[in-house]
Amino acid sequence: PHQITVLSAYSGQVQLLRKEIRKFGDLLHGIRITSVDNFQGEEADIIILSLVRSNDSGDIGFLKASNRIC
Repeated sequence: PHQITVLSAYSGQVQLLRKEIRKFGDLLHGIRITSVDNFQGEEADIIILSLVRSNDSGDIGFLKASNRIC
């Protein structure tokens, strides 16, 4: 688990993922969950990148900004 990082573009999703991972107790203890912006310049052996976006309006939020497009 200490070699795994889960990245999300959204701080709300980071908080939700942290809450959900606590339900697994020690099994997943040590997995880092953080935002893409906070992870810049760091390393991990395994990266899980979540780009999921869901809302009623179908809006992609700040990812529509040209400097956020991949």
